[in-house]
Amino acid sequence: MTERRPGRGRSGRRPQLLAEYDRQCAVSNEIIAAHALDVVGTHPDFGVSAASLRWIVFHITEATARHAGHTDAIRELADGKKGHY
Repeated sequence: MTERRPGRGRSGRRPQLLAEYDRQCAVSNEIIAAHALDVVGTHPDFGVSAASLRWIVFHITEATARHAGHTDAIRELADGKKGHY
């Protein structure tokens, strides 16, 4: 059995994934800075998809927090340690 290094995962792609996440966050930050929160965006193929930037930012923040919570719960199950800030 090969020894796994903590924090690298099976593929060792964590640095690459985090860098891509940072790039995508930078793009999102530019979009948010360039528009008012009440601007409504639409998708040309989905007429009922209109949503304000405020709703999108709120939804993404909520989804990110929820998934981070899921990840923390999985980590706690794996190592038994509680994460308290």
